[in-house]
Amino acid sequence: KIMENLEIKNCELDNLRNQINEIDKNMAILFEQRMIIIDKICKVKQQFSLPTCDPAREKNMLEKNSQYIKNQKYVEPYKIFLSKCLEISKNYQSSKRNKK
Repeated sequence: KIMENLEIKNCELDNLRNQINEIDKNMAILFEQRMIIIDKICKVKQQFSLPTCDPAREKNMLEKNSQYIKNQKYVEPYKIFLSKCLEISKNYQSSKRNKK
């Protein structure tokens, strides 16, 4: 009986992990699409000598995009996630600008 329960538990866990894997795959695709656009944004910023950072836009993004989160317990973790994405974007843009 214990082994049977363990098999059911492992099957459930595998199913949930497969769902996470599919989400992670989609996130990787979206991340790459985002970075392609960031490359274009970086070029425009360089062309017009605009700063890499725009704190007002970042604050607006955090507030606006967090409204898409339906379950309130996920809002703060999402804001952290989006902040990390913005940090990656800024670091990437800075590194590209420093190479030129």
